[in-house]
Amino acid sequence: MLFMKWLLVNGQPIITEDREVKDTWNAVRTPRQESQSLAHQNHPEAMFLMGTAYAEGLGKEKDAAIAASWYQRAALLGNTLAQHNMGNIYKSGTGVRQDDAQAVYWWLQAAVGGDAIPQWQLGRMYESGRGVEKNLNEALRWYRDSAARGNARAQQALARLE
Repeated sequence: MLFMKWLLVNGQPIITEDREVKDTWNAVRTPRQESQSLAHQNHPEAMFLMGTAYAEGLGKEKDAAIAASWYQRAALLGNTLAQHNMGNIYKSGTGVRQDDAQAVYWWLQAAVGGDAIPQWQLGRMYESGRGVEKNLNEALRWYRDSAARGNARAQQALARLE
């Protein structure tokens, strides 16, 4: 969420090489109807941005349940950031019923997509047995994947466990 929040707050696209992201950014900067239109046309990045707008109260009244709905729609279409956020949402119970197993499910989707933070979070869940059966080997696997992508918390976990 911090990545896209920064994108919205500073008013500049972060990913400048990806034409689809640029198009989404330009649509979100224009009147609300255009960004909503892209989101309603199943554009995953626009859906993610709508979720962020509702989660943060950016141009809309804060509403965690509506934010979760937009994030879920984007996540189901493969948006890794939305999958990451869905894991966070289910872990915290913000806008949905708290569910560790669902948090693990969504973090797994994002982790397979190469997101280092959900990989670390999966390591924590496997280490503690929350939402999954406790499995130190799986925890180490996810910590290693995350650490290889530069996640300092995963590196600390590895130092503690190995």
